[in-house]
Parts: sequence; C-alpha cells; structure tokens
Amino acid sequence: MKAKQSASVFAVFIIGVLLGTVTGHFGFDKKNDSENIKTKSTNTQTLSIANRPPPSRSPIQQNPRHAPNTDTLDSIESIMSTLNQITSEYDYFSSSLKLARLIEDIPQNQIENVLSELDTLSDRSQFRMISSLLIRRWAEWDPAAAIEFAQSRNERYEKTSLTTIALQSWAEYDMQAAMDWTHSLSDSQIKNNCLNALAGTLAKTNPENALALLSNVGNSNDKLNGFSSVFSTWTRNDPTTASTKALQIDNVRARQRAIQAVATAWAQNDSEAAADWIRSIDDPQAKENAVQSVSHTMAQKNPELAFNLAKDCLPDSRSYVFGSIFRAWAASNPETAARKAEDLTNGRLKSEATSAIADQWASINPEAAIEWIKTLPESEAKNRAAQSMSYNLVDYNIDIAIDFATSLPNGQTRDNAIGSVVSQWANQDLDAAIAWTQQLPDNNTKYRALQNIIYQWSSSTPQDAAQYIQTLPPGNTQNHLLSQVASSWAEIDPEAALSWADNLPSSQAKNNAVQNTISAIARKDPEKAVTLVDNLPPSQSKLNLISQISSQWAETNPDKAIDWIQSLPPSDAKNNATRNVIYRITRSNPEKAADLILSMDNGRNRDNLVRTLANNWANQDFSSALQWAKQQYDPQIKFTALEALSREWTQNDPHAAAAFATSITDKKHKQQLIANVASQWAGQDPQSAVQWLNQLPNDESRNKAIENIASAWANNNPSEAASFVASLPPSETQNQAALSVISQWSNINPQDAASWAVNFSEGDLRKNALSRISSSWARYDINTAADWLQTLPSGESRDSAVSSFANAAVRHSPETAVNWAQSISDQNTRNSQLESLARQWMQSDPESAKSWIQNSQLPDQRKEFILERFQ
Repeated sequence: MKAKQSASVFAVFIIGVLLGTVTGHFGFDKKNDSENIKTKSTNTQTLSIANRPPPSRSPIQQNPRHAPNTDTLDSIESIMSTLNQITSEYDYFSSSLKLARLIEDIPQNQIENVLSELDTLSDRSQFRMISSLLIRRWAEWDPAAAIEFAQSRNERYEKTSLTTIALQSWAEYDMQAAMDWTHSLSDSQIKNNCLNALAGTLAKTNPENALALLSNVGNSNDKLNGFSSVFSTWTRNDPTTASTKALQIDNVRARQRAIQAVATAWAQNDSEAAADWIRSIDDPQAKENAVQSVSHTMAQKNPELAFNLAKDCLPDSRSYVFGSIFRAWAASNPETAARKAEDLTNGRLKSEATSAIADQWASINPEAAIEWIKTLPESEAKNRAAQSMSYNLVDYNIDIAIDFATSLPNGQTRDNAIGSVVSQWANQDLDAAIAWTQQLPDNNTKYRALQNIIYQWSSSTPQDAAQYIQTLPPGNTQNHLLSQVASSWAEIDPEAALSWADNLPSSQAKNNAVQNTISAIARKDPEKAVTLVDNLPPSQSKLNLISQISSQWAETNPDKAIDWIQSLPPSDAKNNATRNVIYRITRSNPEKAADLILSMDNGRNRDNLVRTLANNWANQDFSSALQWAKQQYDPQIKFTALEALSREWTQNDPHAAAAFATSITDKKHKQQLIANVASQWAGQDPQSAVQWLNQLPNDESRNKAIENIASAWANNNPSEAASFVASLPPSETQNQAALSVISQWSNINPQDAASWAVNFSEGDLRKNALSRISSSWARYDINTAADWLQTLPSGESRDSAVSSFANAAVRHSPETAVNWAQSISDQNTRNSQLESLARQWMQSDPESAKSWIQNSQLPDQRKEFILERFQ
C-alpha cells in the first residue's frame, strides 16, 4: 500500500514540477514567430490533407550546455533499467532531477523505442508520467512523428494530453504551423485543448493575440481553462497590465476565471501586491474565488497576511479556506496558529482551523499536539482534531496512537479516533491490528474498527478476510463486512469473487456480495455482466444491477447500452437504467440525451433528467442549451430546463434572466423562476437585486423573492441582510426572511445572530430563531453556547433553544445535554426531550446512560421501557 501511494505521489510530483519547470531545461534553440501571428478560424484555413501531422523538421542542434551521456544509454534495456531505478526512489526532488537528466540523455533515435516499451506497462500512470516528458522532447525535433504517436493512442485521455503536449513543444519554434494544423482538426475536444495550449504559449509574447485565439474554442468550459492559462502566463510577465485587463472582461465567468488566474500567479511572486489588488476587486464572487486560490500559497510565506485577507474578503462560512490557511500556518508555527484559532469566535471556522492545526502539528511534535487537544472543550472542533491526530500518530508511534484514542471519552469522537488508528495500523501490521480489535467489547466501537481493518485486508488478500469474517457471529455486522469484502475482491479478481459469493448460504449478505461482484465485472465487461444478471431470479439485487450496468456501460459504449435498455420490458429498472444512460451522455452528446428525454413519459424522473441535461449542456455551450430550452413545446420541460439554467443565465446576464422570468404567464412557474433569479442575483450583487425586486408587483412571487434575496445576501454579509429585512414592513414575509438570515448567520457567527434575534418579541419568530441559533452554536462550541443560554429569560423560546442545544450537544457531551434538558420548564416537553437524549446516549455509552436513566427524573414506566429496549 505504501509503495503504491508513494508511486502515485511521485507521478503527480513529476508531472507538476517537470512540465512546469523542465520545459526550458532541455535547451533547444527555438525560433518564435508568434508576435505577428493572426488567429485563423477553420473556415479561413484549409489544408490539402486535413488532420495529418506536420512535416518532420531537420534535427535541431543539441543543447551546447549539456552533452548527452549516451555511453551509458546504448540500448533500450539500459534505458528502461535506469528509468525503473529512478521511479522506484522515494526522494521526490532528487528523482525528478534525475529523470529530467535521463530524458535529456536518451538518444533521439531511441525515443520512439522507449515509448513503445513504456506502452506495455500495466501501470498507465507511470506511462503517462514519462511519456509526457518524452513526447515534449520528441516534438522539439520531429513534431510529425511525436503527434502521430500521440494520435495513435486508443485511450482518450492519453491521446488528448499527449497531442496537446507535443503541439505546445512544436509551437515554441513554429507557432503558425502549429496553429494551422490545429485549425484543421475535426475532433472538437482535442481541438479545444490544442487551442488552449497554443493560447498559453502565445501569451508569453503576445497575450492580446492569445485572447483572440480563444474565441475559436467551442466549449465554454474549455475556453475558461484557456483564460486561466493565458492570464497566468501574462501575470508572470506583466501583472499590472494583466490585472487591469482581467477586470475589463465582459463575460462574468470568464472575468472571474481570469481574476483567479491573475491572483494565483501574482501571489507566487509578490503576496502583498496581490493582496492589495484582490481587496480592490468590486465583484464579490470574483474576489472570493481569488482569495480561495491564493490562500494556501500565501499562508506558506505569510500566514498572518493570508488570514487577514480572508477575513477582509470572505464570508466566514467559507471556513474550508481558513482551514487551508491554518494548515500552512501550523506547518511553520503550530503554537502561534493554535493561539490564533483559540481567539476565533465563529464555531465553524474554529472547527476547521483546529482540525487543520492538529493534522499538521501531529507530524511536527505529536506530544505537544496531544497535550493541546486535551485542553480543548468538547465540541465538533475537538472531535475533528482528535480524529486527524489519531490518524497521523500511527506513523509516529502506534502505542501512543492507541493510548490517545482510547483515552478519549466514550462517544463518536472516540469511535472515529479508534477507527482511524486501526485503519492505519492494519496497513502496517494486520495481525496486530486484528488481535487488538478482537479484545474490544462487542459494540459500535468494535464494529467500526473491524470495518476499517477489513477495508485494508480485503484490498490485498480478500479470501483471508472473507474466511475471518465467516468466523464472526451471524448478524448485521457479519453481513455488512461480507458485502465489503465482496466489493474489494471483485476489483482484484471478479471471477473468484463471484464463485465465492455464489457459495455463500442464502441471505442478504449473499445477495449483496453477488451484486457487488457483478457490478465490478460490468466495469470491465458489461456484456458479460448482462448475461450474469439475466440468469438471476427476480429480486431487488437484480433491479439494482440493471441500474448499475447501464450506468457503467454508458461510459464506454452508450449506443450499446441504449440498445440493451430498449430491449428490457417496461419496469422501474428500465426507467432507472434509462435515467443513468442519459446522465452519462449529457456531457458528451447533449442532443442525443435530449432526444431520449423527450421520448420518456412525464414525471419526476424526466424532470430530474431535464435539469441534469440543462446544467451539463450549459457548461459546454450555454447559448445552445438556452435556445433548446426556449424551443420546447411541452411547458413542463421548458420550465424545468429554464429553471436549471437560471443560475448560469443570471450569472451571465441577470437583467435578461429577470426579464424572462417576469414574462412567464404560468403563475407557479413564474414564481419559482423569479425566486431562482433573485437568489442568484443577490449572491452576486444584492443591491441591484433589491432594485429589481422593488419593481415587482406586490404578490406571492415578490414575497418568495424577498426570502431568497435575504438568504443569499446573508451568506456573504449577514449584517447587511439583517438591515434589509428590518427595512421591510411587518408581515409573515418579513418573518420568513428573518429566519432565512438567521439560518445563514448562525452558521457563520452565532454570537452576532443571537444579538439580533434576542430583540425579537416573544412568539414563533423568536422561538424558531433562538432554536436555530442554539443548534448551530452547540455543534461548534458547547461552552459559549451554554453561556448564552444562561442569559435567556424563562419562556417558550428559551425552552425551544435549550431543546435544540441538547439535541446538538448529545453527540459530544451527553451529560451536558441531559443536564440542560432538565432545565426545560414545561414538564411534557422536558420528559420527551430527556427520553430522546437517553436513547441516543445508550447507543454511544450504554453503561453511563443506564446509570443516569436509573437516577433521572423520568417516570419509572419510561425508565423501564428505555432500558428494556436496549437490553
């Protein structure tokens, strides 16, 4: 397992580092004619033989800075031996340099032979890693041969990526010829990738022309990737001009992508200048994307700057960004990072930061990290930190890891920590991990630990894992573990797994095992899987398999999958299979998917498929998707498609989307579409959304739009959203809008949300608001939430807040939960709440729960009922 993980990391490292930095290391003399290039469309350039690779060039003079060491690479055997030696090393930086030197040393006449030899490898990741470097060098002196090899690949990813890499190398010395060849391509996907690659290369010398070239990219997502490439290159050369140009782009998504690229590239060279520029951006979504892009890189150099930038520009709800910052911060100074995290008032942000710190600190100073975690109050933050710590401690010292995990209080945090430990432990010493787990009491902790061990075990020797599981007592635990083995075994040897599953005694475990193995076979040989399924008796497993096979077959051969589905008798299984195929082909062939959808009967399945089609189609070609939606005669299909497109439409042109929404005559559809536009618009520009809102007639559509604007606004700036709600006239609409704000605000900053909500008059609004706040607050910081509850006056709203607090707190601290529940003033509500909490406590820590139940205020009859139920 370790070797596979290391090889994978090595592959990623090599591709990332070498393709970015070694390009110039080969040092061939290049001629760059790109400055005077004018972009050409397919219509203005016709080659005599379309799609042929370019003519070969004469060999280029070898790099004078490095004479190839061909004495030691005189045969294909010696080259492959050296390659194997380098890729098996674990010093990634050293290995990358050795591999770069080796690629440069391979004689030109041996490159094709090396690629052919690599092509026999079963590990395609290794082939892709090394072939990417070889093809780049080959194209330096013979682009025709390099591209012809790339185009001969059967695997789609390899064909596209290698063609693009070869083209980039060719464009470095003959941009016009590379561009002419690209325009002649008929394969739109490869053509789009190649145009993006050319734009990235052209951006080094003429970024304006590079942007013009992107107008020929047909796929909108591909075009966005091209913007990223061009502006990244442009920023490295001229950040001031690139940043100015990015802000001037009209298309919303293209502008945001360009801003993101500028921020990322600029922050790598000048973090403070990049931060100043990001703060000046007016577009809130673009600013947010930019901060997310630079946060981790910036935090590695200046964590305080990264943290302040995120606090200035991001809603606190984007806590994962702060997690990235604190992970980088803890790598350099965990004590400072921990002190900063302790000062945070937002519970979600604090949880994310604490978990990230624990993850890093465990690899630097485990003992200090353990002592720090022990000081944390019981909360979601401590739960996540303990789990991260347990996982990392195994590599350091298994005894310390076990001691730490088992020292935690009974409950979910302890179970998760023990599960993390045994998962890692089984990877190192399976027998020891099993022996230790077997001595655990038969409870949820043991079951979770066994799950993690079986996952590791069955990935190497599934037959041994299966034999062990069959020695366990019959029951749900055994059934679940047998199903788990079947899934892993089928990935390694589906035939053997199926034979084993067939011989199991009739049970749900057998049904699950057979289903999992046939599903694995379907990924490699769907036609064989269909034959196996046909021989199964009618059952839920058979219905599930029909659905799974259709989904997998559609990935490789959608036409055959469709033919098979159409041969099935009418049934729910056929409907599900049809849906799965449509899901798969909406990206590759939206027109065909649309035809299939239109052939379906009206219903929820069809509506869901229309939404999926519209979303996927919009990612490729929004204008075509919008045109298709508007042309539909069926009003339900038309509305469903437009509803799905409303997000993209509003991002690109909110005024047009809003005008269309208000023009719809169907009342129900009009209300929903207006609500969608309002929500999306408010997320981008709430002030403009409110201006549009004020022009709407005072009806139900406007009321729903108010709620959505308040919710979307609160996601970015809850205090401004609260002011907007306060300005509304008193009504049920205002109440619902206020609850929408509270829902968002209490996840971001419960203290501020509470300060606003406690001013509400006693009633349903106050009760619901305080309930939502206490529930969110308790999940992240039980102590401060409890302190706040102490300030609330007695009444129905306090009882509601206490109930919600207890429901959230019982996961981390059941004693705290029941103690607070006992303070509920209404007796019926109090007893009902205590009974619910007791049941949950019995599942995590039966002994402590029994002791409390026996001495609690619950009626004796309810005590007996609860205890008997869990005997």
